[in-house]
Amino acid sequence: MQLKEWMKKNRYNIKQFAELLDYNRDTIGKIINGKMTPTERFKKLVYKETNGEVSIDDWPDIKLVKKDDPNQMLLFDTQEVM
Repeated sequence: MQLKEWMKKNRYNIKQFAELLDYNRDTIGKIINGKMTPTERFKKLVYKETNGEVSIDDWPDIKLVKKDDPNQMLLFDTQEVM
């Protein structure tokens, strides 16, 4: 289950979940919206706090890919590309 789904199911907003994890809410918002890749530490913390409902393997595979401009990088979920 994705974290966003778990939060909706359990009626948590980003602020409440950030308080539960004692984590920065802006960081959690970026992770949930795919703008930041979660660290292994964060994944383990979420796994623990969700009682395993959001597993470490539930996170999308995010990769950095160069665009035409070598100074510009894009983030995307590899599942969407395949």
